[in-house]
Amino acid sequence: MPATEETMMKTLTLSRLPSPDNPALILLPWLAALAAVIAALTLGDPAAHLAGETDTSGLLRGFAMLKGVITLVALLLLSWRLLWPVPRFLLVGYVLAIVSMAGAAAMVWQLSYLGLVSIFFHGGLILLLLMAWKDSSAH
Repeated sequence: MPATEETMMKTLTLSRLPSPDNPALILLPWLAALAAVIAALTLGDPAAHLAGETDTSGLLRGFAMLKGVITLVALLLLSWRLLWPVPRFLLVGYVLAIVSMAGAAAMVWQLSYLGLVSIFFHGGLILLLLMAWKDSSAH
């Protein structure tokens, strides 16, 4: 039975996505980000949350949501990248960057330690970009 052009295209399209060597590895950044958010919400200063009920707190919460979206996009891109083998030092850098960004976004939502949190979020973003730049095996 000859293969039709349509079935050949489906086969070619599906074969472009590799199966990861270790499927559990894709969950690592997600679980690390979740742990960072839980730790940030636990360690956050509740007094800052109560004192920040002004227009500024609404603006800062908007920034927190934006930082959360940026972190989510980074997690999705990293999950795609982990479909292929990744050197260990790059994986550690990627996960540290994601943890830093996720924890910082949660702390901004709580309005806690805003100066320090800004350094952590932007430092994580810079680290993520450096890891991607050094990742010569990225497809």
